[in-house]
Amino acid sequence: MADTEPGVEEVQTSQISEEDKKKLQDENDIRRVVADVHAFVRSRELNKSLSTYSFDHYLEEAKLTIGKEPWDPNVPREGARLTQFEMITKLEADFDRLYAQAEKMAETAEEKA
Repeated sequence: MADTEPGVEEVQTSQISEEDKKKLQDENDIRRVVADVHAFVRSRELNKSLSTYSFDHYLEEAKLTIGKEPWDPNVPREGARLTQFEMITKLEADFDRLYAQAEKMAETAEEKA
């Protein structure tokens, strides 16, 4: 408790409801995806002007640079580490999922208003 600010109580995980745990997991997932997207774009931004490129441009450029997967996807590989192509594909899928979720939340908010 010495690391917390004065007057701020430390919440035990057992005191958090399942609904709140789900919300925290969702928030952490959103933060992770946004951080991954930001890191990816910033790494590409070093050599290019952001105003002329979108996230999709960066993804396509990275895929073209890497090329197609250099192995047969039906043959299991050793190790669990993702390839660059798989990481970019996962980042794109995560972003698309998060974007769709944000659109749905916006529609719900508009319906309630």
